[in-house]
Amino acid sequence: MDESGKVLDFHALRHSFITAVVQSGATVKEAHELARHSTPLLTYGKYAHMSLNDTTRALNRRPDSSTLGAGESKTTGTDDAQALPPTGHPTGQQPVRNETNAKS
Repeated sequence: MDESGKVLDFHALRHSFITAVVQSGATVKEAHELARHSTPLLTYGKYAHMSLNDTTRALNRRPDSSTLGAGESKTTGTDDAQALPPTGHPTGQQPVRNETNAKS
């Protein structure tokens, strides 16, 4: 602490450094090595911080979806699908429970 009461927090500096490394586009392995942590989970879970600008930038880097699968049309299984009855079983009946599938 200096005479004005300001404190240099080296741990906060570590968070800022690792966040900057991740924002630079470093791989998980590179960020983990530079942080000198025991696991990448520690590096990314505790030290790398994301802002709204970071997530927006990541979304803007994704490929143009209009060119993906151009000319192809895949069925998703939701078009004209019939809703299941309230039981959740396609026949509308409750599934039969027997000793092999009953829960204790």
